[in-house]
Amino acid sequence: MTNLSITIDNMAFNENEGTIDEKLQVEMNGPMGNAHGLLGIASKLHKKFSGVDTDLRHVTFEKIESDMKKSNYDNLVETFTDYFGEYTDLVY
Repeated sequence: MTNLSITIDNMAFNENEGTIDEKLQVEMNGPMGNAHGLLGIASKLHKKFSGVDTDLRHVTFEKIESDMKKSNYDNLVETFTDYFGEYTDLVY
């Protein structure tokens, strides 16, 4: 099992290109694919990239969390992807 904090800490954002070096692989059938896991990943990614990503810079994590929790699990995953799809690959 990969240590998520170390993995996210090692992700690098290329400000010139507006991209990251490698996407985080999220095993949706594993423990990180449940609602609590995705919320935790969202929190860590927001903390890591909100200072350099122009889209994330303008939204608080509280807003993201509220959007993710508005409805059911499918909405949570869709909202997670909307905010963090450029940083993650959801693996089913």
